[in-house]
Amino acid sequence: MKERFALAASWGAFVWFVWKCGWVFLSIASYAGTLDHQDRDGLARHIYEFYSLVLERHLMEAAISPAVWLVLWIVTGSPRILPWRKPEQAGEE
Repeated sequence: MKERFALAASWGAFVWFVWKCGWVFLSIASYAGTLDHQDRDGLARHIYEFYSLVLERHLMEAAISPAVWLVLWIVTGSPRILPWRKPEQAGEE
């Protein structure tokens, strides 16, 4: 039962992380397309607005996956970051 839960949690964390990273890259690409490249004075303001309005939320949500992997590592001894790989047993050599 613990193995099945660990597998489901690792797949969920992996899919969530890929999904959130995709949103971060799409957000960066869409926001970069709206910038006026002639406005060099307001570049710092644009970077701050982008981080505070868009990127910060996505990065905080993407941090859920490392938290799940940490809990899996503590509970099962293997973080299962790549869910399709079998965890190595400590006794096998």
